[in-house]
Amino acid sequence: MIRLASWIIGSLVIAGIAAWVIALPGTLTLELAGYRMQPRLGTAVVILLVAAALVIAIWAITRRIIGAPRVMAKRRAARRREQGVDALSDAVIALQAGDPARARLTRQLIRELNAEGKTIFLTTHNMAEADEICHRVGFLVDGRADVIDAPAALKQRFGTKTLKITTRRGAELPETHEFALDDLADNTRFMSILRSGTIETMHTQEASLDDIFIKVAGGLA
Repeated sequence: MIRLASWIIGSLVIAGIAAWVIALPGTLTLELAGYRMQPRLGTAVVILLVAAALVIAIWAITRRIIGAPRVMAKRRAARRREQGVDALSDAVIALQAGDPARARLTRQLIRELNAEGKTIFLTTHNMAEADEICHRVGFLVDGRADVIDAPAALKQRFGTKTLKITTRRGAELPETHEFALDDLADNTRFMSILRSGTIETMHTQEASLDDIFIKVAGGLA
């Protein structure tokens, strides 16, 4: 009601001012592109105001048209961000629930969002997921995250510099051998096993993120 009354009063004031301007005595010479006219002073003022309003309107419409692609891009980005956050929320539930199909989609979604420059914070006790998805991993213990690094760097830092070999001779039970990586080429026992042809598996003792978490948390995991 107040808005309607304000609109009516404003319209009456504008109409009164317009009538007063139109009734002003005298004339004004206007010349544009070789055309000359001498309207009454009030009429000339109204013409100039209308022309100014048209110029402002055309400029505003032009700016809106020019800026439309940028505005639409911002809206699409905001929509994708909202959809991404919603999808990521549902997908994290899939990770926690152990749904293999949706977990795979979740990992892909996280990689796509990260490729767009977004940082994803994933809180999990599933160290295999953290190892596969995360660029950096931190272990939160007693409210502090003192150990933070890339998964590969953490496994190298907390792993042991040894080589573990499993051998088997015929039907005998497999045997396990461990050798220090330092001066491995000069280790005669290692070279003898290497030439024996009985090696089944051979790999370095790289720590897993599970091992690191248990070690960092003091065995409280």
